[in-house]
Amino acid sequence: MVDSQCKLLDYDVLLVDMDGVLWRGSEPIAENVSALKRALEQGVTVVLVTNNSTRSRRLYSFLVEKMGLPIPSDRIITSAYSAARLVSRLHGGGAHVLVIGEHGLTEEFVLEGHLVLTHSEWREADYVVAGLDRKLDYQTLSSGVMALRGGAVFVATNLDPTLPMENGVGVGSGGVISLLEKASGHHVDYVAGKPSCVMGDTLEKFVSKGKTLFIGDRVDTDMEQARMLGIDGLLLSESPIPTSEEWFCTSKNLSLLV
Repeated sequence: MVDSQCKLLDYDVLLVDMDGVLWRGSEPIAENVSALKRALEQGVTVVLVTNNSTRSRRLYSFLVEKMGLPIPSDRIITSAYSAARLVSRLHGGGAHVLVIGEHGLTEEFVLEGHLVLTHSEWREADYVVAGLDRKLDYQTLSSGVMALRGGAVFVATNLDPTLPMENGVGVGSGGVISLLEKASGHHVDYVAGKPSCVMGDTLEKFVSKGKTLFIGDRVDTDMEQARMLGIDGLLLSESPIPTSEEWFCTSKNLSLLV
């Protein structure tokens, strides 16, 4: 059972979601950033974990360092990286991949040694990998549908229906995935992001390093991934969440938990 106050310094490793925890849209959440900075200064290992596939780990590392969190790219796990590692495990290097997503997703597949196809090359696709694409167009969707109908393996970065924004929520990767599934008749074969066994495998090396806490703002992704990993969870929420679960606690922010 988790104590009602999850003190961050009681843990060796913190797995921390980004959207909704470090920032909301483009606005940083200052009290959470400050709390994590103090935890880092006390020797706690902080690993950032996000379902957002639009940015690469390299870019995330640059962005959080500007916020005062010196976290290297090898301690940043995105759904894009998890998807690229999955394809390497399934296929080895050099898979032909049709990417439906933004630059961060493409970059992780290139770094992993896979060949990212143009959309006119859909017939060559071994895999269709789809995530959030804020410039999604009809031709891109159609090439993905045709590749899936042609037998490509379908990998989703995540199934989140929404994405936290400054003034509410926007459409998440789940909307893109639903369009592809409906039009192709091909359901997703693998989900790389939270919550999934694929993401669990990607995070296991950090969990094995000591007592670990998963910090996030969603029960269905962050807290569920914590449950799957068998570790404690901390849910950040403005209002109390009625739950009978005893393996996670709730707080408005992290500032009082260090």
